[in-house]
Amino acid sequence: MRRLQEELIREHAIFVKKIRRMSILLMIVMLGVLGLLAYSLFRLASAGGADPVHAGPTESQRQAPSLAEMRNESDRSRLVPLEAFEPEHTPVVVQLAEPEAREISVIQEAVLLKVLEAVSSLSQQELVQRADTTVRWEDFADKERQEALRGRVCRFRGTLRRIEENRDIDLSSIGIESLYEGQVQDHAGRWYSLYCFQKPAQDMTRNDVAELVGVYYGLITFPTRGGKESVTPLVVARTVTAVPQVARPRSQAAALVERAPVWALYVGAAVVVVLICLAGSLLLRQPPPVNHVHPSWPHERPSA
Repeated sequence: MRRLQEELIREHAIFVKKIRRMSILLMIVMLGVLGLLAYSLFRLASAGGADPVHAGPTESQRQAPSLAEMRNESDRSRLVPLEAFEPEHTPVVVQLAEPEAREISVIQEAVLLKVLEAVSSLSQQELVQRADTTVRWEDFADKERQEALRGRVCRFRGTLRRIEENRDIDLSSIGIESLYEGQVQDHAGRWYSLYCFQKPAQDMTRNDVAELVGVYYGLITFPTRGGKESVTPLVVARTVTAVPQVARPRSQAAALVERAPVWALYVGAAVVVVLICLAGSLLLRQPPPVNHVHPSWPHERPSA
């Protein structure tokens, strides 16, 4: 009897050991599958080029124009002649704001009206086609280049931080009813101020990529909420548009999951949960304790 019990215990221990090994192997396989899936998702997310917020238009790969080309009145990107921005037409546009005595820029209405009239003469698509996509923030740090850029159509992308109506300027003389002002911030944290006469067609959140296409007016200075002076380029545009997000290619696993019926997804999830629970219970299960029986047990008699 004792030998039979020991044999059963030994066989049970061997069986439990095999089940543990199979469970460990199953868990390793599952972890490997999950790791491959995570790696595939990572590769998929990093594929297809840069983030559309950070990436510029395709034409940005062409060589930036020289100063002579930027001053060229016949260039397709020039919409307003440079003479409209000459010093005699636009005297000092920075003054002190009272009572804080901080510098602010004063927009010259005559020049602004001329720029708005030129922008309104083109459709949004025509503005995009004429935009000089080689213009970068560094161009505004160079005095000669930023002066030569005035009156040219530029294009920038970022996040729309503010847009609100400006009622201080009368645009009825050029047939424009409303004027909006705001700011766009690019991925590097740099700010662009804007004037536009058409409100964005849709409410944009901070997750949307905002595209600003318009004529560069010049650098303006204004006080921030923190009490500092901020210098930003001012772009006069028709509106601010939302750039459609680039569709990422789907993996075969994602396509299979999408085509699968709902009940199959629930069944698959339940099977995975059951397998994980089963493997965990088998790994934590201990073999039953050995019942040591005294060899003389069959011959013992109860004591009186």
